[in-house]
Amino acid sequence: MDFLQPASWDEALAAKAANPEALPIAGGTDVMVELNFDARRPSALLDLNRVSELAEWATENGTIRLGAGVSYTRLIDELGGRLPGLAMAARTVGSPQIRNRGTVGGNLGAASPAGDSHPPLLASGAGIEVASTRGTRVIPATDFYTGVKKNALAPDELIAAILIPSAAGPQQFSKIGTRNAMVIAVASFCISLDPRSETVGTGIGSAAPTPRRALQAERFLAGALAEAGLWQSRTGLPASVAAEFGELVKAAAAPIDDVRGTSAYRLHALWEGESLLYVLRERMGLPGSKNACEQGECGSCTVYLDDTLVCACLVAAGQVQGRTVVTVEGLASGDVLHPVQQAFVEAGAVQCGFCTPGLLIATHDLLRRGTRPADAEVREALAGNLCRCTGYEKILEAVRLAADRWPEPAS
Repeated sequence: MDFLQPASWDEALAAKAANPEALPIAGGTDVMVELNFDARRPSALLDLNRVSELAEWATENGTIRLGAGVSYTRLIDELGGRLPGLAMAARTVGSPQIRNRGTVGGNLGAASPAGDSHPPLLASGAGIEVASTRGTRVIPATDFYTGVKKNALAPDELIAAILIPSAAGPQQFSKIGTRNAMVIAVASFCISLDPRSETVGTGIGSAAPTPRRALQAERFLAGALAEAGLWQSRTGLPASVAAEFGELVKAAAAPIDDVRGTSAYRLHALWEGESLLYVLRERMGLPGSKNACEQGECGSCTVYLDDTLVCACLVAAGQVQGRTVVTVEGLASGDVLHPVQQAFVEAGAVQCGFCTPGLLIATHDLLRRGTRPADAEVREALAGNLCRCTGYEKILEAVRLAADRWPEPAS
């Protein structure tokens, strides 16, 4: 195998023209997997890591030119505010180690239907700048994907940059996987709203042979927002509009059954309401509530919903609109721990910490009733909270200590 290592963009284009079969490699997060598992044996590798032009980005007339070699980590750190949808997707890519190496250009080159960057690029109306020794052209993202892991590049072309309009309004990205991190998407979706032009953009991933938009859904939602006067308002979206939008997006998908999920699951996962737990952790950056069972058996995700103790994993996000949620983060006053939190620290009841947030909320709920509970009452009140360290005696000690210090009258 030949290993080609150009030092400039011109050299890279010349090398690709002379060796059209050469496989480009930048971060290697896709290519090396194929090589490691002997799924691919190209005659040559074209290493683009030394081409500094690919690692640059710039802004011109509201459009960001993102070099194909800019890493996901830099994208998140440097462009998260301007490209929120793409930055959200980048945060779901692998691990920090992979994000330090992986690039949007590499994701495009692989053209996998499950690629995390594809839905935001489609929803944003991005263009893919490609080049060869013959010249440069821009391919709309909608035309770039031509089949499963196939793209519109000519044999002598390389991806130079991605041209993405800066976000003019809200953008959101959601990814369903078989675990919370280091996972290939079972299904993903991105939506982009542009209040200036009153248009909606969408992108569906891992639910069709290629990433695709939901054009009918876009037109429907844009019209519904205009009709209801919601483009310049933060008023909630009518449930009927949200439901119809979901059905139209579902109709645009064409998923298959594979090892990561069934087509029926993909259709369901894309459009049904996310759990309150997922929204707290992944959307709002509140990681205190833990994700352990997702079926209400461990209590690690316990929060207050309108002053009532609930498992956040069993509450649909849509059910929370207009209601009050208090998580473990809300018990403290700034940097000052609540007496319940302080008691758990002093009694050594924190242990591994995974179950602790749910136990803290449940203990707070018990003690705010205003009487010092007997041990039997404590056990009953905490029966829905599982401690994997089996350190229940320390937890009982912490509850007793917190009860002695309880500052609030019964509510």
